[in-house]
Amino acid sequence: MTTQTDRTRHNMKLNFARLIRSPAFYPFVGLVVVTVFMIFASDKFLTGANLENIARQVSINAIIAVGMTCVILTGGIDLSVGSVMAFTGILGAKMLADGIPVLVVLPAMILGGAAIGALIGALVQYFDVQPFIASLAGLFLARGFAFVVSLSSIRVEDPVVLWLQSTRLRIGDWYLTPTGIIALLVVAIAAAVLRWTRFGRTVYAIGGSEQSARLMGLAVGRTKVIVYLISGVCGGLAGLMLTAYSGAG
Repeated sequence: MTTQTDRTRHNMKLNFARLIRSPAFYPFVGLVVVTVFMIFASDKFLTGANLENIARQVSINAIIAVGMTCVILTGGIDLSVGSVMAFTGILGAKMLADGIPVLVVLPAMILGGAAIGALIGALVQYFDVQPFIASLAGLFLARGFAFVVSLSSIRVEDPVVLWLQSTRLRIGDWYLTPTGIIALLVVAIAAAVLRWTRFGRTVYAIGGSEQSARLMGLAVGRTKVIVYLISGVCGGLAGLMLTAYSGAG
């Protein structure tokens, strides 16, 4: 009995030591501390209106962060996401202003971001350009495209796009917008893919050692292009969310 208890305590100590060595431990502790502080600092922090406002504000950054996380896990970087978001936003607003159906505009925004992401991935993988330089080129490319589309902001009045931000879905005393729900779904899907799929394991393997990943027979080239494509898709989706939020491209 004593031996079993000692073994349990030893395992608990090992698990705790492993936990505090985790890179995510201290950021999580910091988040908990800040949250507890805000709860005591203001009685309105946990209200439905405030949490809905936080979800609405964070949804755009959360979607961008998903794509950026995939790229960073492979040891790369993508500087173009902000410009891709701006380009897809103004592109969608311009197409809507020209009378193009929204069912065509929404995929076009996503595909526009995906095309730039795939181009960056191709430069990194097949032309051996450093990710910093390739994504910087993508940044200037997307910014240039945005200026080509329009030099001024374009108002969006399409009800489908505005519905994404104006609608309030009630869950008990809390409210969520479709943009917040989309952001949560994107984060959940990305977490599941990275943790439980072969693609996710390949992403981690490339970040650990690209040469070792090649020797294991993993699809390194294809995976690296795909992660940049995913980052572009997330940038395009964030452009849509920003357009819905601001009512303009």
